[in-house]
Amino acid sequence: MRMLISLFFMLFFVAFMITGGIWALVKVFSGLGIPVGDKATDGLIKKLRSLLQSGRKALVPWEHEMMSLLSLNKSDSKKTGFWGKPASGTYTTIYHEPVLTFAKQRAGKTDLILAQTSDREFVFRKKDRQTEVWINGKPLGVFIDGVLLAPGSKSQMLAQLEINKEEQSFPLLLEGKPAAALTNPARKEGPNPRALTLLRDLPQEEEDLIMAMAVLQMTQED
Repeated sequence: MRMLISLFFMLFFVAFMITGGIWALVKVFSGLGIPVGDKATDGLIKKLRSLLQSGRKALVPWEHEMMSLLSLNKSDSKKTGFWGKPASGTYTTIYHEPVLTFAKQRAGKTDLILAQTSDREFVFRKKDRQTEVWINGKPLGVFIDGVLLAPGSKSQMLAQLEINKEEQSFPLLLEGKPAAALTNPARKEGPNPRALTLLRDLPQEEEDLIMAMAVLQMTQED
């Protein structure tokens, strides 16, 4: 009888551990998105969105060719200040047109970045090596160790960014094929450094992926 009781508790413990592991995976992948009821995150996003409200109204309408014209130059740039004041700025095209505005703030050990074009909004929540990415309120994926994984149980690889901080650009692969080269902000050159170089024509879905990866890299130094 005592052996049966011991066996029961052992099976219960194993089942508990397995359930906990499955729950953790679901939390990271299937449940990717701003958690319902996460008032701190939701409140911070609203704060950053309010900060960018006037700047977004001044942005030039985003068109397909803007991808090739986007530069690393910023206007109205503000570094993180005392008392947790957000970093912010507006990126321009090589023709000095405002097309991308952003704000970034740290809360504890987590960085939250909100970036907006005239037609899209990106949210990045970075903690340690992992960055969760949303576009227009929908989960796009999890970026970790140079790989962007899709939300969902299969965790399909959406993009791969080959980061070498000694190089001037980072190759970006979609479905294993070169799609763009992102300029290393730390090694930019010239008065109008482009943010990226496209290597082929892109459908809307791939443009979103490249923009997300580009914006994340562009805002690292702030």
